[in-house]
Amino acid sequence: MKLTGKEGPNTIGAFVMRDDITNLIFPGSQGSTSTSLWTKNLSSVFRYKRDFGSRYTAGIIFTDREGSGYFNRVYGFDLDFRFTQTDQIQLLALRSSTKYPDDVAKENHQSSCEFKDGLISFEYDHNSRTWGWWADYEEAGSNFRADLGYFPQVGYRNVEGGVNYTWNAPPDTWWALLRLGSEVNYFEDQKGNLLSKKASAWFSYTGALQSNFYIKGVTAVKAYKGHEFDLTTFTAGGGFWPASFIQLGGSVFVGSQIDYANIRLGNTWRLDFGALSNLGKHLHLTLQHTYERMRVQDARLYTANVSQLNAVYQFTVRVFFRSIIQYVNYDFNPGNYTFDIDSEQKNFFSQFLFSYKFNPRTVLFLGYSDNYFGDQGIQLTRSDRTFFLKIGYAWML
Repeated sequence: MKLTGKEGPNTIGAFVMRDDITNLIFPGSQGSTSTSLWTKNLSSVFRYKRDFGSRYTAGIIFTDREGSGYFNRVYGFDLDFRFTQTDQIQLLALRSSTKYPDDVAKENHQSSCEFKDGLISFEYDHNSRTWGWWADYEEAGSNFRADLGYFPQVGYRNVEGGVNYTWNAPPDTWWALLRLGSEVNYFEDQKGNLLSKKASAWFSYTGALQSNFYIKGVTAVKAYKGHEFDLTTFTAGGGFWPASFIQLGGSVFVGSQIDYANIRLGNTWRLDFGALSNLGKHLHLTLQHTYERMRVQDARLYTANVSQLNAVYQFTVRVFFRSIIQYVNYDFNPGNYTFDIDSEQKNFFSQFLFSYKFNPRTVLFLGYSDNYFGDQGIQLTRSDRTFFLKIGYAWML
């Protein structure tokens, strides 16, 4: 059950939901684990926000998930102050209280008693027609949990800042906008141990035919499992509309990257390509493909290919049909791994959705999806399929 609404300067949102499965994430500073419990839970969220004029807002939030021998509660407040037309400060402070069932806590190396911790986030932004700069700080305690959201990392402090300058083109020139920027970042755990530090610089262009282009360089030091790795990467990409019915774009990435599975330094290059086409007033197509290849110790580690096609046919304002087809192929080099691994892994996913809007408050969704899996010894075989039906109706109070 969900309730949302706005009355004058006051905005409210709330929902209550029961689930037969309880999914849990156990986050850390350098990784997380997860589990699923076949126990019911009741989840509740309450959010209230009040506007003070047109530039200031303040809000509170409370979430609660309760199950057998388990609970996770998060409460806190946030502020959003826009002091001028170009300057803004955002502040978020949260506190959590969590308890796991004794057997779950023991199996996943968590505390069996109730534990509490907090998160605080501060952000300052300045954005004008030419200059932009920002400074952020965020800290999450090791025992902070937000089980009604996706929060896979805790136990860190993060400080970052950056600046950019924009050149806006005068009338009747070949370019529209040029931007040059830089950013620095420092990331550590709560004991003061380095997680990562990074510096980057970029340049971007926007011009004719709705074209855009950017280049970005990054130098960084990342720590993982007691090792520190020096990384240097370079990215370039762009896109344009050669005709009114089609958009083309792509990017290339080259540089060093951590082989997390084997805790080594390697080199990666990745190519992304995409095309978007509007065939008439009703059919919309999007094609994307990613090719990635990684080398470690002067030998290939893996090659990955990911292809996806989205198609949407809008019959009328009320009716549309959407399909998603994705194919993933991983080609591994088992001899370059420190553990046993199959030489090939394949996945195929498809989803088909029909939607009919009876009126602005009543919508019907009818859909089907399936998954196929294969490896070096198994051809693509369907692993699961799902049929779903959803009807939504909103009452205006």
